[in-house]
Amino acid sequence: MLSRKPPIKDERDIPHDTYQYAPAWLYSFVLGMLVISLSLRSSHARTYRPDVTLHNRLAMLRVEHGMSRQDLARELDISHQTVIALERGEYTPSLDLALRIGQLFALPLEEIFFLSNVDHGMRKTVKGECHEPLS
Repeated sequence: MLSRKPPIKDERDIPHDTYQYAPAWLYSFVLGMLVISLSLRSSHARTYRPDVTLHNRLAMLRVEHGMSRQDLARELDISHQTVIALERGEYTPSLDLALRIGQLFALPLEEIFFLSNVDHGMRKTVKGECHEPLS
């Protein structure tokens, strides 16, 4: 008759020869992935410019085209909360979403999105009014 092995209740009941150690390359790989992920999270790895903010003309374009936020969200396949966050400048769109917005309004991205330190070829006065193009 076959003998049954005793049930294993916790790790102390497992015989020592049951486990096989992972090869050395696996440890190197995991350590390398950890180093890469930590370096990507560091502020030095990203290009961060605190004096520059991405703005957009999404709200203006939406109103010009007679669209509600719900309509725009439906066309772009995003939530209306995302549209609100985009219009307020609280959310920076992915490249995919920015390209879809450009296709929807048939405009290049530079006419929809712009950086805060770019004056779009206009000379600004103290009150922020644009008067004449720069030459």
